[in-house]
Amino acid sequence: MESKIILLLLLLLSVITPGLCDEPADNFKPVADEVDNLLAIYMIGGDLESDFQAGTYNIAEILDGYASANTSDLEIVVAYGGSKTPGWEGVTYATAEELMKDASDGVIGNEQEVSFNDPDADMGSQETLKDFLTFVNQTYPAKRTLLIFWDHGSGYEGFGLDEVYDSQLALSDIKQVLETTGTTYDFIGFDACLMGSLEVARTMEPFGKIMVASEETEPSTGWDYESWIHALSEEPDISSEEIGTIIV
Repeated sequence: MESKIILLLLLLLSVITPGLCDEPADNFKPVADEVDNLLAIYMIGGDLESDFQAGTYNIAEILDGYASANTSDLEIVVAYGGSKTPGWEGVTYATAEELMKDASDGVIGNEQEVSFNDPDADMGSQETLKDFLTFVNQTYPAKRTLLIFWDHGSGYEGFGLDEVYDSQLALSDIKQVLETTGTTYDFIGFDACLMGSLEVARTMEPFGKIMVASEETEPSTGWDYESWIHALSEEPDISSEEIGTIIV
């Protein structure tokens, strides 16, 4: 059978077959010309943020890696929330530029000028994920889109834990959202424990070319974002396989 998707596990490399707005709308107008690369991160902070500030730490790494980027080559949009940490309730969408302004005081979540904020959203729900993917897909046209899921993972049982609502996205939830939004991605990553399984890979297979995930548990600090985002900034045409290799 022809190989169609490459799965890059953090511990195993293998080939398998295959302004502020009030609420997101169904239709968005592009805010800029097409960029070479769009990085969309769905970051459920949960207790990783409230106990360890791990989300804030990784956002700092993201911004360090992005610092040298040409904005025509790379756009970054992060949806963060799902934590009891002040400013992390609900969900907020912020671009790298907005996050830089927010991070100027060392605290993420207290900047009013963001792309979108809903303090009552449940990040463990299909609807919140669907709204975010619809927003980035329609607002930021790109030649290549990289989608990252950030939080706890539990393999075939699902991903993420919104500690406000005590909710989790099942694999079937993610699959249904990806089917509904109708977009495929060049790269799908899980910065989460235990998501490097065949069940997860099979679920993601119709929606992406490259998947990066860990078979084992991860440290709370997660991936080293600065290194691979810097590489992407310096070489916008770097292959998705090479990005995965740098992360591994």
